[in-house]
Amino acid sequence: MGGHRSDKGSLNTIEKLTIATNSNSVYFGNLSYSRHTSNPVGNDNYAVANGGNTYSRILDYVSFNTPGNAKKFGTSPIGLRYTASFSGN
Repeated sequence: MGGHRSDKGSLNTIEKLTIATNSNSVYFGNLSYSRHTSNPVGNDNYAVANGGNTYSRILDYVSFNTPGNAKKFGTSPIGLRYTASFSGN
């Protein structure tokens, strides 16, 4: 989710990779804005991306059920950049 390329700067693309098969990633959708240094957290059904290189407060929500763009999920109380994310039961 997102990333950085020296020739393009921050990216807003979401790519999907199926680990069970030997394959390349495929385009899935876009984040609400370009970011890198984000640490998404989620489970088999969804992910929420926070932070990014611009100290963003925007939280993006992505559902893995169908390809598509992320939707704004909410905002954090402060701008986040280098974050750590954890999930579990």
